[in-house]
Amino acid sequence: MVRRLGEILLDRGLITVEELHVALEACHRTGGRLGTQLLRRGFVDESGLLQALSEQFHLPPVTASTLREAGQQVRSLIPLDLQRRAFVIAFERRGHGLSLAMVNPRDLETREEIEEMTGLSVRPYVATEIAILETLELEADTVADLGPVKARDQLRIPEAQEWDALWRRPRSERSRLLSIPGKRARHHSSPTALAAFPELTPLLEVQEIGVQHALDPSAYRAGLLHVHHRDEVGRLLVEYAHRHLERIVLLSLHRGAARGWMASGDDLVQDDIQMLEIPLDRHGLLADLAASPNVHVGPVPPGGPDASLLESFGDPMPVEMIILPIRVKGRAIAFLIGDVPGGKIRKEVITDLTDAVERAGVALEILILRRKI
Repeated sequence: MVRRLGEILLDRGLITVEELHVALEACHRTGGRLGTQLLRRGFVDESGLLQALSEQFHLPPVTASTLREAGQQVRSLIPLDLQRRAFVIAFERRGHGLSLAMVNPRDLETREEIEEMTGLSVRPYVATEIAILETLELEADTVADLGPVKARDQLRIPEAQEWDALWRRPRSERSRLLSIPGKRARHHSSPTALAAFPELTPLLEVQEIGVQHALDPSAYRAGLLHVHHRDEVGRLLVEYAHRHLERIVLLSLHRGAARGWMASGDDLVQDDIQMLEIPLDRHGLLADLAASPNVHVGPVPPGGPDASLLESFGDPMPVEMIILPIRVKGRAIAFLIGDVPGGKIRKEVITDLTDAVERAGVALEILILRRKI
């Protein structure tokens, strides 16, 4: 399993446990990446963070000064909207190779998209988020913004009727659920201590958190009409799922593995989620769901290939999780995964989220068709 950034920085003596604690609390409170929070607070400098990121990804680093000095001719090989959306910058071209600074070098889909677009072979380098943001002349505060659609209130809601013409309502029944044998975890009614990082003292207590900024059904359907990229579909689905869930993770299926895509929740760290890689060539819950028409509601068994999924949610450990495959033409291409800390998943949530992921699947299929055209 890939080591966490915080562990590497601690082992290198670049930060203290207290500094890591403060930065993780900021991630939980406002979102964003752990490395960015550490840099903003002056707990680590760019050189130290790049050393740790290079060790984590096993890739060479690139500094902010190198990115600023890159020629416009090279940078313009990638459209600005793609650079901003994926946090990437092309900074050097040698023959048929393109050196690409990335915040998340594990984003294979973006690398392949750029290779297809430019006809060049991408050589990934790891860069800090702040270096890329400054180079793109963006405000760092936009990092935690999940909103993919600006001025959503101005969307033309009547177009949802056209969308519904492509839609067949799913049937979500308890018989479709994939049950896990064994004793069921007990419901925790009292607040649970949340440990922000292994071996750290509890940060805060988890109370009942009211879901805010969740999309209603009409806004979700209308938003899907205006998407131009898979990440917009993912963000809309995450925002809608917050109607029912507090911690939400999306995994994409690529090259025989489920990989971290995006996440939202008070106690999830984006860096940890994007480092997830769960192989699907071995028997496990995700592998079974990818190959079947089922959804899963219940505990996730510890151990095995899905253990890192539980670890990524941290404490409190999920009592129940809902896992729904997102399918395009019957083939699983992603998972929506979520829970309510200390609570169970209600029956009506299953039906509503099954509807939502099938709509997301149709939206992704339309994007694929548009790209082929």
